Amino acid sequence: DDADASAGRTTLGLGTIATAAAVDFCPVDKATLTYGATTDVDFSAAGGIKTLSLTGNVTFTTSNRTAARQPLLIRIIADGSARTFTFPSWKWIGAVPTGIAASKTGVLSLTCFGTNDSDVVAAYAVEA
Repeated sequence: DDADASAGRTTLGLGTIATAAAVDFCPVDKATLTYGATTDVDFSAAGGIKTLSLTGNVTFTTSNRTAARQPLLIRIIADGSARTFTFPSWKWIGAVPTGIAASKTGVLSLTCFGTNDSDVVAAYAVEA
């Protein structure tokens, strides 16, 4: 008996989430990670998708580790040369990657479950 959909949402007690787009609740690109021979992954801003464009080999470090952080995806883009990776003592789902081939894109997934590097669970995949 409501006059329109808006009135129906009011009758049902639905808030603004009832009309929000699905993409409003997906992780968004929070930042581009600045490449350095040592690149820090700051878990205080975890969640979402970040991009790291490589121009050299990279050693990853972490900061602000804590439990209950949202998963973080890092798109890693290699330049025209093969690049090597060095990681902290993360727990890996699958094999620990040693690097990325020239001109390839990979995705590094990180989830932090505590305050130590060993509390970070990582997974990696790279394009064929």
